[in-house]
Amino acid sequence: MRPLFVLLIAFALSACASYIEASYTPQHSLTAADLEKSLVVLPGTEDLKGSSQFTGVKAKLENRLRAEGFTIVDGLSAADYVAFFTYGVDSGVEKKLPVSTTPGGPETETIYTRLVILVLVDRPAFEKGDIRKVYEAELTSRGRCGDVTQVMSGLLDALFKHFPGESGRPIRVVIPQDPKCVI
Repeated sequence: MRPLFVLLIAFALSACASYIEASYTPQHSLTAADLEKSLVVLPGTEDLKGSSQFTGVKAKLENRLRAEGFTIVDGLSAADYVAFFTYGVDSGVEKKLPVSTTPGGPETETIYTRLVILVLVDRPAFEKGDIRKVYEAELTSRGRCGDVTQVMSGLLDALFKHFPGESGRPIRVVIPQDPKCVI
């Protein structure tokens, strides 16, 4: 009877864990008219340049920006804004579990911190060497999944749930997620 009880508790806990919790505080000066302008998406760090992983993530981001009203362009010269996008995950921290969910099971789990940064800058000013930010958000999420690409759709859902959001006001979002690799 006890193994069945433990199995049922483990199943219930895993069913409850199919979400992503994230938080960020957007800073911006965007107006409704700004959301109709054009932008180009570029990697925010050197290590993302030329990455096939970034290409896939970039397409997801462009779809979200397009849904908000932006026109996505390929060249810098055709854009009103430049969107710099960066993401990553740390190496994780071991956390002691209060109770093992299975007899002889793990007593610790690794918790990762995932990060997504989106910065929109005015393209004409940028080309003159002036970094004039019109939107900036640094979203963080913690959970058991150390592969940021597995949870990227959920992280983007969180970032765009209240886009652009009230500038300077912290936002906490809980997003349902496929339970394969979450929280």
